[in-house]
Amino acid sequence: MGKPRLYRTRAIVLRRRDFDESDRLLTVLTPDHGKQTLLAKGARKISSRKAPHVDLFKQADLLVHEGRNFGVVSQAETVRSFAGVCSDLPRLAAAHYLAELADSFLGEDDEARAAYDLTLEVLGWLDEGGDPQLAQRYYELHLLDIEGYRPQLYRCLGCDEWLEPAANVFDVAAGGMFCPKCAAQARQGRSVSIGAQKVLRFLQRSTIGSCRGLVLGQPVQDEIEALLGAYIQRILDHQPRSHRFVEAVRALPPLDPAPAPFGGVA
Repeated sequence: MGKPRLYRTRAIVLRRRDFDESDRLLTVLTPDHGKQTLLAKGARKISSRKAPHVDLFKQADLLVHEGRNFGVVSQAETVRSFAGVCSDLPRLAAAHYLAELADSFLGEDDEARAAYDLTLEVLGWLDEGGDPQLAQRYYELHLLDIEGYRPQLYRCLGCDEWLEPAANVFDVAAGGMFCPKCAAQARQGRSVSIGAQKVLRFLQRSTIGSCRGLVLGQPVQDEIEALLGAYIQRILDHQPRSHRFVEAVRALPPLDPAPAPFGGVA
């Protein structure tokens, strides 16, 4: 069934771009109508009452009427602004990455309630001060699951046996693990440490509530980021552009470095 000519929907603003002299085109994610491209007339004007409610990453209540080429936002009201995300550069960079992944994986009008709920939940986690790197890995694994690309982390793709704690190999081309005996079958195999395997499985099967207190060492964080990044690049046939932004922000020196302990001993 097509959308009605006039409808109200909750939406998360994934992307916006200038359109004509005073308007903006918005890419939004909605629970009932999937990803949509909407026209926010006058949103570039300083005096626009609509503009503050259709900023990036805001959750808004929109009234939309179907136009000739785009749905047109008639009314907009902020539901949640995620101010904590937008006031912190690492979390802001992470939000850009989540939004680009959602935009890349989802097609216009695709059913997207699960992806909407996931995006809202992870933005909330970031807004409350969650670890940006961990939040991105959680989002990647669960979005892959929703979109039909769930990586096989428990059974060997070669022999179908349960994987033991060993030097198993992840094949980005096949989307899963091979045990050491079958590792030669992997076309694009990457060795995965036992610690990284445990973290990947935990993130894949867990809720955000279970992950909030998780603290990971940087080597494991970097390992699972590289592995999932390679898998996503294989699926999309490109690396998300915002990944460079995330890396650039992470490379910045801390704004307020912690003082050395008494005596100058680190």
